Amino acid sequence: MKLPEKASIARPWQGEVGAHAFAIYDGDEDGVGLGVRADLGRGPWLASVLVEGTFEREQPLGSGRGAYRFLRAGVGLGVRKQWSGVFWDVTLVPMVDRLSLAGKDLLTTQTATSWGFAIAGQTRLGFGGWRLRPFLFAGASYRIPGERMTISDREVKVQLSALNIEAGLGISFRI
Repeated sequence: MKLPEKASIARPWQGEVGAHAFAIYDGDEDGVGLGVRADLGRGPWLASVLVEGTFEREQPLGSGRGAYRFLRAGVGLGVRKQWSGVFWDVTLVPMVDRLSLAGKDLLTTQTATSWGFAIAGQTRLGFGGWRLRPFLFAGASYRIPGERMTISDREVKVQLSALNIEAGLGISFRI
């Protein structure tokens, strides 16, 4: 009696969770940040959850400095191309953005929080033949509305750039 050959079972859905570190530049100041990302894919299509935050960046503001950082999160869609041991993907993610502003070295140091909307795009190139998948990525985001840092008792205002460009590296785990 001949046993049937074992059929190859293709996984229709694939999941991935990971973390990344990045350098960010907004036209005025550079900084660093951290993020986490989860993807669920079927074929070339991806659904992605992205959470990112930056450490504090500073700009001159009147006689002192103004500091700012953001935390943002969103869900978006993307496409992925997989080759033998290498993957490349592009993702577009609308995000809710929380911008924290603070005065430094000023007579009246105030803090403020501003909520907005950002659209972020990322592209990743990584090694995909293992469960652990290191990758490089580049991205850009645009915040709506733009934001200003202001000293309340003077007419000193600094417009923050709405455009951020980031690049970094990360690692993800395929589940």
